[in-house]
Amino acid sequence: LKQLQGMSNINVLTQNGGTYEHVDLVFKNGGPFDPAKYGGDAAKALKVRQAFLQTIPRQKIVDNIIKPLNPTAELRNSFTRVPEDKAAYAAVTAANGIEATYGGGSNIDKAKALLAEAGVTNPTVRVMYAQNNTRRQQEFQLMQESAQAAGFTVQDVSSKDWGQLLKKTETYDASLFGWQSPSTGVSESIANYQTGGQNNYGKYSDPQVDKLLDELKVTTDTARQTEILASVEKQLADDAFGITIFQFP
Repeated sequence: LKQLQGMSNINVLTQNGGTYEHVDLVFKNGGPFDPAKYGGDAAKALKVRQAFLQTIPRQKIVDNIIKPLNPTAELRNSFTRVPEDKAAYAAVTAANGIEATYGGGSNIDKAKALLAEAGVTNPTVRVMYAQNNTRRQQEFQLMQESAQAAGFTVQDVSSKDWGQLLKKTETYDASLFGWQSPSTGVSESIANYQTGGQNNYGKYSDPQVDKLLDELKVTTDTARQTEILASVEKQLADDAFGITIFQFP
């Protein structure tokens, strides 16, 4: 970018791409976010998931790593809609609770309080990401610093083969990577969130989400599509599925 900006005959335009960065948590691997870890206590596991997501320094990542490339970059607060889909994005983000619950992240006091409520001390979280990706190395460092301040032990289990390892959830508890949004199809992201979905690596499962996504597959009314997506995202946020961060510049 700096090289292009330094060339007098080049006019550089910056905007959002179709890929977005996110963190997903693993629900079924015996790890810190799995109810099985706590004798089946789903409420305790939920609080630990919520606590970890509260620590993720979303705004700091955007400010430090993304804004130097795209000065107008903002947090992404939707699991399914790109910000440029203005009407649907506004409706979904108004309903899903991500911004209200997590804001810019780095809420260390809230995370500590949630861990205290759960009665969980010093949980260990293994984070999978692309080892040879400098941007993700920087993101992980910010995440690790923030989470450890709240009482987590955060382990780097990154790998050059991270993409092939996403299905091996026994090796990690949280993943940091990007989802592409190559299609305008409303059902494009169903495989990420439906029980048994091809891209649902963390083995998340919620019957209400499944029911809503089944309806989405056969719904052509655009207003109802947006309502369904808003309800799905609200449930994802309530269950502490994971968190979105930014659109790629």
